[in-house]
Amino acid sequence: MFGGFMTTYLALTVSGDVASATAGAVKGESDLYGIGFLLKNGRKSLIAEGILFG
Repeated sequence: MFGGFMTTYLALTVSGDVASATAGAVKGESDLYGIGFLLKNGRKSLIAEGILFG
């Protein structure tokens, strides 16, 4: 939403803004998927319950 607002003040284009937001979302999601894939099931439940890291 902020990117759309900034297209009115900077040299951003809407298509470039959508493309960069999509690329960032895909990159972040694939990183999180990789971390989840590497963790064992027991650690996943501890993280979900907030016992580990919080």
